[in-house]
Amino acid sequence: AAAAAAAAAALGRRKLGRAGALPLADPVRVPANSALASASASASANASASAAASAAAATCRLGLAASLGGVEAFGAIVGTVEAEREPRHLRRPALDVPRALALAGALALARAGRAALASAGHAVLAEQRALMTFYMYRVQNDDNYPEYNHDMLNLAGGMWYLHNEVVWHPKGRSGTYFSKPVTRILKFKVQVKATQPLYDLGMNFGVLNAFDSGECTGPWKCENFQKFGYTVGCETWEPGAPSNFPHAQWNKLNHYKGAIWFSLPGPCPSKTYKTKDAQCNKQEPGGECPAGTKTPTGAYDCTYTLEQVGQITLNELEGIDSYDKFVAAGGREYDPKTDKGVHMNFWNGLQDEAACARRVAHAQALFKQKYPHQPD
Repeated sequence: AAAAAAAAAALGRRKLGRAGALPLADPVRVPANSALASASASASANASASAAASAAAATCRLGLAASLGGVEAFGAIVGTVEAEREPRHLRRPALDVPRALALAGALALARAGRAALASAGHAVLAEQRALMTFYMYRVQNDDNYPEYNHDMLNLAGGMWYLHNEVVWHPKGRSGTYFSKPVTRILKFKVQVKATQPLYDLGMNFGVLNAFDSGECTGPWKCENFQKFGYTVGCETWEPGAPSNFPHAQWNKLNHYKGAIWFSLPGPCPSKTYKTKDAQCNKQEPGGECPAGTKTPTGAYDCTYTLEQVGQITLNELEGIDSYDKFVAAGGREYDPKTDKGVHMNFWNGLQDEAACARRVAHAQALFKQKYPHQPD
């Protein structure tokens, strides 16, 4: 029975590889009464978890995080492939049903293998979900408000957002989906732990969910919360990467290498800020852990903690004293028609990858200068 189970698990992993996803790790098998072997395997698993925690951004790209394959399998399982109205700023990719079914079948085989091993008298150790600690950033105006039910960024993602959504507006630092001008980049220390259902898929992050005025608007109907809990989502813009979803149509527009966007589901993500109510908040608690929680547990409603640890202003970033005076003197941060600014060269070269990298490095240096004691 154990041999058959192991073969089923191996077949499942091979199918995952053929379907373009990262295979699940081998289950750790220990004789049920061997305390020494169990302790040794547990120590090994803890070491693996520690290593994973030191590379959160890489996990987004490599750990099936927000993977197209994972989302397709999920769509096939819960039957969400029917046509429906799309959010105004999302475009739904075509669903590769054969690939989705292959992924779903492979995952089922791997899980069946682990279950059969357990029933055959072998102790299958619980897989160690990594506690990941890293920084996220948010471009924001002068108002202070809760940061849940928002999409967050790494610095490269933040600079790309500013360049494509904000600084090209000729009459102020406005944006497509907000009215108040942005003024700063906030920095947060974030701790993240995946839920067990998500980790069972080999993922530490879920699909990136888009939020508009506090409401989850995609992909599809945000069913991933019901299936996997209120997990932190992420997305990259590396063509072919499993995490290149759901905005792969923007790949050619992004020249900020390593850009990542994150989503932080909070209370009542099914409604906008203006329509949320106490009952909805109770029924849909979101993933931010309760106040006073030191580390996330990975429960469906406790997948992340965050605290603001710094900020830089856009004026500091661009090296000006006053935006209003800059504009009054005829300045413009960036004109997409000429690919340069007026009385400013900071944003020159939207498609110049070297210039984009220098802008990210400059922002990193400013944060380091203001907060020298924060670890990198």
